[in-house]
Amino acid sequence: IPSPVSSERARRGPSMEEVKAKLATLISEKKRSATPDNGASWEQAYLSTFDCLDRLGIGRQTLFEKLKVIHVAGTKGKGSTSAFCESILRHSGCKKTGLFTSPHLVNINERIRLNGAPISDEKFCEYFWQVWRLLEDSCTETQGMPAYFRFLTLMGFYVFVKEEVDAAVIEVGLGGRIDSTNVVDEPVVCGIASLGFDHTELLGDTLAKIAREKAGIFKRGVPAFTLGQEPEAMASLEQCAAERAVEFLRPSRAVGEYGLQAGRGGGLALGIPGDHQAANAGLAVSLCRTFQERAGVPGLAPIVEEDGALSEACARGLELCRWPGRGQIERDNVEDGGAENITFYLDGAHTKESMACCAAWYQGATGRALGSSQGERWLMFNCMRERDPNVLFEPLLGGGGGARRQPSNPFARSFFVPFVSSTKSLDQNHQSDYKWENSLKRIWDRLAGGSNPSSTPPPPSPPPSSSVCSVQAALSTLRTYARQNNTKQIHVLVTGSLYLVGDLLRILKRIP
Repeated sequence: IPSPVSSERARRGPSMEEVKAKLATLISEKKRSATPDNGASWEQAYLSTFDCLDRLGIGRQTLFEKLKVIHVAGTKGKGSTSAFCESILRHSGCKKTGLFTSPHLVNINERIRLNGAPISDEKFCEYFWQVWRLLEDSCTETQGMPAYFRFLTLMGFYVFVKEEVDAAVIEVGLGGRIDSTNVVDEPVVCGIASLGFDHTELLGDTLAKIAREKAGIFKRGVPAFTLGQEPEAMASLEQCAAERAVEFLRPSRAVGEYGLQAGRGGGLALGIPGDHQAANAGLAVSLCRTFQERAGVPGLAPIVEEDGALSEACARGLELCRWPGRGQIERDNVEDGGAENITFYLDGAHTKESMACCAAWYQGATGRALGSSQGERWLMFNCMRERDPNVLFEPLLGGGGGARRQPSNPFARSFFVPFVSSTKSLDQNHQSDYKWENSLKRIWDRLAGGSNPSSTPPPPSPPPSSSVCSVQAALSTLRTYARQNNTKQIHVLVTGSLYLVGDLLRILKRIP
C-alpha cells in the first residue's frame, strides 16, 4: 500500500517554486477564504495555532503522545543552543532527531531538519501539500490560513509526528509565551539562552518584561535551565517559574566546567566558533542530560558520566555541530570567479550583545591570520530598519565597554548592502533608492570618524565606505581589488543580519 507521501507525490509532483509561490501568499495576505491569521492580534493568532493543529489531526494530545520535546527560548544563542542539543543527541545514540529553527539562510528546508540535515526538496513539497490541503479545506469565515511563520511551525510539528522522531528540538521564533512553537503542554525540558533587548515593541521595554515573555514556555512540573542573566531578568524568570510551578529552574554550567574523558587529547573544540559559545554548549549539555534521564529514548547513552565528565559521544556532538551563519568562515569560491586571497567571516549578529560577541570572535580570528601575513579587514553590513545601527556599530568600532572608548575603525573599507529580499534581484544593475543603506553609511562615517559637535580640531577622515546596489556589486569591487593586490589577504566580516549572510552564501554557492 503506498504511503500518503508517495501518493501525494504521484498526484502533484514536487515543485519548490510552486511551494514558494503558495507560501508567499501567506506573507502578502492573499488567500482562498480568509486572510492569514484573519488579521488577528498576535495573541489571538497564537490561540488559533491549537485550532490549526486539530485541523491537521495532530492536536495537543497527539503532540504529547508522539513528541519528546526540548524547547529553547532566548534573545541570543537560542539557535546555537538548539543546534548543539540536536548534535549531542544524535551522536549519543538517538536514532532520529528533529530540529526546528528560524529563519533560514538560503533554502526554506533548513528550518525543518531530520538527523541534522535539512529535509529534501521532495520531502518538503510532499509534506507541504498535505498540510496546505488539510488547512485550506478546513477554512471557515473565522478560521483562515495561518500566516507564514505559523504555517511553517505547524508543518514542522506535522513532519516530526509523521516521521516519528525520537527527539524534537524546537527553537522559539519570537518571545515564547505566545509564540506559535509554544503548543506542547509537557516538553521534557525547557531552556532559556542569553536575554537582551530585541523586539521591544512586542516583548516589552525592560529586561523583566522580556524575560517574562521568554519564560512563557515554562510548564507545570517541567524542569528548566537558564544561562546566567542580569539580576532584573533572573528575578523575572524565577517569579515566572514559581507561578507556573516548574519542577525546578537551575542555572546551567559553562561547558568548560565539565571534565573530559581520560586520554582525550587536545581538549574540546566546539563546532560553532566563538568564546561565547561555551555558555550555549553548557546549556545544551544540561538540557540533553535531563532529556536523556527522563525521556526514555531507547539507545540514548548518558550525556554526562558518573564522574561528572562529558561522555565521549557528547563531546563529539559538540565538536561536530555545525550551525551555518554563526561564526562561519568561508574562502571565496575561486571556481566561480572568486579570488583566492579573500576569506569571509559570516555571523548573523543583530543585537548589541550578539554583535559584541561577533566583534570579539572576528578580531581574534583575523588577528591570528594577520599576524603572519599582510592583509586588510573589510566590512559588509546591513540590518533591519527597526534596529538601531548606532548600537550595532559600537562593538565593531571597539566600543561597548564600561567606559566610553574612542572609536577605532579596524576596517579598510566598509560596504552597506541591501538584502536580495529587498532588491528582488542579484543583478548588480538593479535599481533601488538605497535610502536605508545611505543612512547606515552616514551613521557609520560619523561614528568611525569620531564626529562630535564639540570636538576640535575636526577628526580625521574615516577609511572609505560606500552604499552599493547589491551584494553582487560589493563582491565585484572586492574581488577586483583582491586580484590587483594579490599579496594581501582580505578578511571580510559579513554581519548585521542573517538575511545578508544568507544572500552571500547563496552567491558563493555554499548551501547549508
